[in-house]
Amino acid sequence: MPAGWTTVGPMATITQSIDVTLDISGNIQASALLGDTRLVALTTDGYVIMHEIDTNTQRRLFRTGSNIVVYPDGGFDPSSPSSIYTMGDIFVLVNDFKAHGFVYNFAQDYLLCLTREDKLLNHCKYPIALFRGGDGDPYMIYGTDWDRVDVANLATRQVVTADKSRIEVDAEKHHIDFDKDFDEAIKLLWPTEFDHFYGKLALSPSKTKFVSAGWYWGSYDDAAVFDIAEFVGNHRVTSCHLYSLVHEGRSVCWVDDDTIAVPYKPAHEDDDDQIQTFDEDWQIRLYRADRREKKAKEVVLPSEPVNLASTELVYQIDEARFCAFSKTIGLVVIARDGRVLLQDPTITPTSYDEAHGVFLSHEGKRIRVFAVK
Repeated sequence: MPAGWTTVGPMATITQSIDVTLDISGNIQASALLGDTRLVALTTDGYVIMHEIDTNTQRRLFRTGSNIVVYPDGGFDPSSPSSIYTMGDIFVLVNDFKAHGFVYNFAQDYLLCLTREDKLLNHCKYPIALFRGGDGDPYMIYGTDWDRVDVANLATRQVVTADKSRIEVDAEKHHIDFDKDFDEAIKLLWPTEFDHFYGKLALSPSKTKFVSAGWYWGSYDDAAVFDIAEFVGNHRVTSCHLYSLVHEGRSVCWVDDDTIAVPYKPAHEDDDDQIQTFDEDWQIRLYRADRREKKAKEVVLPSEPVNLASTELVYQIDEARFCAFSKTIGLVVIARDGRVLLQDPTITPTSYDEAHGVFLSHEGKRIRVFAVK
């Protein structure tokens, strides 16, 4: 379809703003908007391309090959599912379920290589989030091991959490309380490290907190919320765990600075805070993320059945609506009161750009950008 097409739903409209076909030898593996006028794309043959939208020109930035850094596991794999995270003149490219990635900073003209330890990486997406600190500098939260993320200043390249412990606040008390009823012969060394596989990260609207859509031994989906200032300033780990649910690798999103939304199906879950409902279809549950109350405080029941398994879920605050998308369902828009405003199985976004409130979709050599109005 040409640029400018629209798809009209019962109460929402999809409007396309960009339709670009790149001049590349491979296909597009990942794509993202960089500011208002540029697109960044990873190709399946390992090139990272920047496309200028206004002039319809493109150039190669670098190639993700072993000539940069040689790793025993082969390093970055451009044929593997990958994501690009952007902020201003900076973007981060990572393999979603592998160990490697890159940071590219246009403003300071540098390229950094990222790597995380290889332990059950197939369970959790590479943790990455970008924000600006109170000093105005760009910062990155990034995974370095299954149970560790660090925070780095991308202007100075200092890791500001270099001496961060993996031990939780009150870990000793928790261990003593838990271990007191066990036989002395089976007790282990303590305290143990923070027991959470970090996963895909999302920043709160005020950019003061982040949530990890991670994993817990069992296996369970485990979402944990962290205050950024506290995380940087406290040597120990403090978190708010929201739930332990069936391992779906589910997406989470912020509704406000104290609330996280998560897809939920009552028939599948083993949750100890059941909200009584007679509807066994997928729903959206809202959890408090401020440590005062961890149980689900609200449930959004879509007015029509929607399969939210393995979907990406985002919340558009100004419009008070959820958007869920996957290759299975396409794009679905759900109002905060549960009304399904739009269902279009022909539109399959590959990512969402929160800064611009738009969706991106790539297929072959083509990238499209569109919004829901």
